[in-house]
Amino acid sequence: MDYNMNQGSDPMNQESNPMNQSMNPMNQGMYNAPAQQVNSPSPKKKNNKAASIIAGILIGALAIFILASAIIDLTKMGKAKEYNPLSGATLNEGDYVEVTIHFGAKIGTNKHTINFIPIGTEHYYGAICDDRATLLLIRESKSFDENFDEDSLSEKDVIVKGKVRKLDSKLQDELSSELAQLSASGLNIPTSRSSYIFIDGMTKTSAILKLICFGAYIVGALLLIIVSKKSGVNKKNQALGVVAGILLIGATIVLLHTTIYM
Repeated sequence: MDYNMNQGSDPMNQESNPMNQSMNPMNQGMYNAPAQQVNSPSPKKKNNKAASIIAGILIGALAIFILASAIIDLTKMGKAKEYNPLSGATLNEGDYVEVTIHFGAKIGTNKHTINFIPIGTEHYYGAICDDRATLLLIRESKSFDENFDEDSLSEKDVIVKGKVRKLDSKLQDELSSELAQLSASGLNIPTSRSSYIFIDGMTKTSAILKLICFGAYIVGALLLIIVSKKSGVNKKNQALGVVAGILLIGATIVLLHTTIYM
């Protein structure tokens, strides 16, 4: 009996051959190595990171402005001109001056509050110049009157250096009766554009506070950038965020007080 070797009955060529079946495990997708998954950051995380970086840049720009303001004040304070009415000198708003006095007395205070919470008190003094005819308004620290005795006199030279500023209209109204009495006594109180002006003896203190705020803003901004670059939420990141918040909020409060009242 002849057998045709080319017939479809050849078991090696049959579809039933297990080597050619679809059940071959080498051809099955179920045995293929799983594709590596790339975890891309979520849109929310990207937005938070971008917001942190932008906030850091803005805070850094504000810090540079604060630094420039403080440097300008300190530089001009070092070049303050001596003011003495006897030499014909004039007092103008925006000047940085130095004056020597021997008579001074407190004439009023200006208290500041936020929702009945006290945040600071300004102390204003009157000082008579050597010409015995000019009364200068001076803002100084609470302890400034310790330079004078019970008769408001000082045996030593009391030097006040600061920027000449315009008296706040509200405070001017509160001190109107005292200032009117002093003017009626024959004393000349310097004014600028119908407003009284004063020598701000707290200019240097204000500049130093601005430098402190500058440092706080820089550190806070760096912490925000560091936190934004770290992935995941952990105790360390949370601690850095809290520290940054405290620095920024604290510096902002001090800066607002310094800008508005100093």
